[in-house]
Amino acid sequence: MSQGFTLVELLVVVLIIGILTTIALPQYTIAVEKSRVAEALTIGRLVVEAMDRAYTERPGMAPNTRASLDVQPSGVSWTTSSTFTTRDFSYNMGDGSSLTITRSVKDGSYTITMYTEKSNNGGKKTCAAVGSLAGEVCRSLAGNGIESI
Repeated sequence: MSQGFTLVELLVVVLIIGILTTIALPQYTIAVEKSRVAEALTIGRLVVEAMDRAYTERPGMAPNTRASLDVQPSGVSWTTSSTFTTRDFSYNMGDGSSLTITRSVKDGSYTITMYTEKSNNGGKKTCAAVGSLAGEVCRSLAGNGIESI
């Protein structure tokens, strides 16, 4: 009696691995993207809170420049006085009432907007997406107080 696997047994194992990969890979991709978003939200929260403090200290001035912040997030590269990037995201302080966080993914992009407490939207957070992966990321953030639009 020979020991070893037959060709049919090997093909069945390869088929099972293929099916499991097809099911698991999209979930893994979403999990990785959610961890990236968590890092972006941490930086975003830091900047939005600094924008709120700047507005409180100088009510007549819009806190929309790097100089108006009392903190400087680590690991960011400033491209202009009101925009900066990290490895995965770009951030824009706009008119000083919100911070827009944008990321491009393989099939589209998504944008998270975090409003300051002093803005008309009073601390609201939204996520807008183009593409299926981006849409899935926005939907997954709904449980964290971020409105998917």
